[in-house]
Amino acid sequence: MQRSRRLFPAILGVMLFAVVTAEESDRPQDDPRTVAAIRELVRRGAVVKRFTVLESETVGLLVRLKAEHLDREGKIDSGILMALRSLRELSLELRSLPLSDDGLKSLLAKVSLVGLDVSGSEVSDRGLQVFAATKSRLRLLDLSFTRVGDEGLKSLASLPELRHLSLIGCRVTDSGTDSLARLERLREIYLAKTQVSPQAAEKLRRRFPMCRVER
Repeated sequence: MQRSRRLFPAILGVMLFAVVTAEESDRPQDDPRTVAAIRELVRRGAVVKRFTVLESETVGLLVRLKAEHLDREGKIDSGILMALRSLRELSLELRSLPLSDDGLKSLLAKVSLVGLDVSGSEVSDRGLQVFAATKSRLRLLDLSFTRVGDEGLKSLASLPELRHLSLIGCRVTDSGTDSLARLERLREIYLAKTQVSPQAAEKLRRRFPMCRVER
């Protein structure tokens, strides 16, 4: 059984990708630090893509990490983190990797992100508390098939720019949707395989008439 879904193809209907290789990283608009960071990530085996999300007016880099980039404690290798810190408008995919709550805290304390896919990871409510302590600019967030529940959703209230949220297979109920009601810029919410009732989903649709709510 597939435990998770990719953040961007699952959440977004329109997206443009372009794979970045080490040789293609030297673009006129890329400063030397960005070029060096991309080269280092590619050298270490990470997948780097340029992306455009038309609906949320977001353009940047998508970096997909692998299990080899995490240590036994579920934290991202320090060398990888250093390279990620040099990137702007960054979306990070850690889909189905054993990222821990402490690993998430370490990541968000050091790296600025506009998108994050931790679907199928070990992240729980405790890990999401880090959002309250950081001024995150996240617009895209995939928490599908994690241990996140209603308590964790309270931490999402500190993400005012969030547009796209996937909670597929999470431990959320109708109570958790009250926390989502504060995210006024939401455009897509995925609630399949949760305990959220049709009535609560409809309440969200009324609260966000421009938002796509799937249950």
